[in-house]
Amino acid sequence: MATVRVHKLPRNAHRQRIHLRVRTRVAGTPERPRLCVFRSLNHIYAQVIDDRTGRTLAARGPQSRSPMFPWPGPSYELQSGW
Repeated sequence: MATVRVHKLPRNAHRQRIHLRVRTRVAGTPERPRLCVFRSLNHIYAQVIDDRTGRTLAARGPQSRSPMFPWPGPSYELQSGW
């Protein structure tokens, strides 16, 4: 009986293949922009993208804190009225 070797892609190559497959069907417009989320081991990053113009409309990550959109963390205290 012969054994068959299974070709397994590295994690990043597998992620990029899924990304290309999804991007063939999904496109952001000015009326309905695309939300792109990247999860690293420690943080989550998000972007709102308009693909017609190729611009990032908004981006959030753990380093970009603002009182308008609070990012929960140990050094951030919620203000009253939220």
